Amino acid sequence: MKKLFTMMAFSLCGAMAYAQSAISVKDVTLAKGGTGQMEVTIDKAASNTAFQFDLKLPAKVSVKSAVMKGSYGENRVLKNQLVDASNNIYRFLSYDNENATLTSDGDGVLITLEAEADAESGKVSLNGTEDQNLVVNPEGTSTKQAGGDVAGVNVADGVQITIGASGKTTFVCGKDLDFSSQADVKAYIATGYDLASGDVWLTRVKDVPANTPIWVKGPGSTTLQIPEGTSAIYYPKNLLVGSATEAVDIPAENDNYAGYTLLSDGKIFKQADGVKGFPAGKAYLYLPKTINSSVGDALTLELGSYGNTTLVSSVDLDFTDVEGLRAYTVTGFDKDGTIWLSRVKTASAGTPLYLKGAAGKYSIPSAEEKICYVNMLAGDATKSTALTPVVGDFTTLVLIEGKFGKLSVNATFPGGKAYLPVPTAYLPAASRGNGAVGLSENEAEVIKVSLKDLDGDGETTGISRIAAEAAGNDVWFNLSGQRINTPTKKGLYIRNGKKVIVK
Repeated sequence: MKKLFTMMAFSLCGAMAYAQSAISVKDVTLAKGGTGQMEVTIDKAASNTAFQFDLKLPAKVSVKSAVMKGSYGENRVLKNQLVDASNNIYRFLSYDNENATLTSDGDGVLITLEAEADAESGKVSLNGTEDQNLVVNPEGTSTKQAGGDVAGVNVADGVQITIGASGKTTFVCGKDLDFSSQADVKAYIATGYDLASGDVWLTRVKDVPANTPIWVKGPGSTTLQIPEGTSAIYYPKNLLVGSATEAVDIPAENDNYAGYTLLSDGKIFKQADGVKGFPAGKAYLYLPKTINSSVGDALTLELGSYGNTTLVSSVDLDFTDVEGLRAYTVTGFDKDGTIWLSRVKTASAGTPLYLKGAAGKYSIPSAEEKICYVNMLAGDATKSTALTPVVGDFTTLVLIEGKFGKLSVNATFPGGKAYLPVPTAYLPAASRGNGAVGLSENEAEVIKVSLKDLDGDGETTGISRIAAEAAGNDVWFNLSGQRINTPTKKGLYIRNGKKVIVK
């Protein structure tokens, strides 16, 4: 196989250009004993058709697989091989039998490597001479790149998450977690609930602060090591509830809340009787029973030259077919000055919104929408609000010339507009003065899951039946909510509705 790679390398060497090509690898954090995604980029990929390069990885960091990122036909070939085991050097080679050029989906990333880490952190280097690291254009002209460090691999002690056969679980961890390097695993907080349809809106999060209940989706029947992180993101509200360290009692359905829906074996379902000893490290959904809603006339809105505004409407609004205008709630706030926006198509009366679009007039129809969104934005549809620049630990931000800025003096804030209180500690130090802050904006990925689709006939042997069944026979459940006869391994279990540690 080594001879085959050498022969292919010679076939790439046409006329040699001495300009530097730009082969690089993005920094990555891997959990010790776990896997993660390493991304390789090549500058001006669309001008080239083939490449070869050698990567020297840190000791005991191995490449499990390599795939091209982009749209390629059947003629594109990618090969990778460990060519020097003693120095942990891998060779990567790609060409197209019809000389088609490369594509990178617009972000420069050509290859994703699935890497596994069993040891300490280190550097990723392009290895060898310039003649070994080549990029070739369709005319056969090659550019080359000298060896040297191109990225860092941070190997961190990770936190173990077990995902059942359904590919879904909930999790609450007492440590910050970093999902950014996970190829097939996604974490979400629950940021909205449609009372009429039963849809729950999930917002993807990559940096997860400690003690944040999350919903995790990934490969079924697997145990993963998620790297610890240093989260600088503030997520103030979440419909998921749970404790990292303590079993909690879930109260029964009451006048304000429609019971709780729990995740067990990948299913969500409603329970009304309450649960004793819901296990630590797991989360349940906390859903309102009533949501404010008011149908009225269409709302006429005019955006000025800044192209944004805030709004709190006294009627339900439907932005689905309003061309050129987008509505958002604010999901989180980052210490680097990033506002995390979740786009919404419909909003119940009284929902504070951030709107973006081109300058001009818009007609927004009203429709009955009983939707609850957790949201950092605040404000009232009709009543004015007395605001101060700093309230306790929070700094008050308002729109100033199209940008969020710190309120400079005590003010009476008008009804129908929204403001943004953020923890003072999270506001970038350079932006804590008065005036416009110039915060960046990122849209969070939002998906929806339907309670109606997932709960089937409403019957399950999951954890929501713990309280009812425990009243009779001796009943055991594991932490995934699965009923078992008796424990066969050490660990934490629920027995007759109470937490039990089996040693």
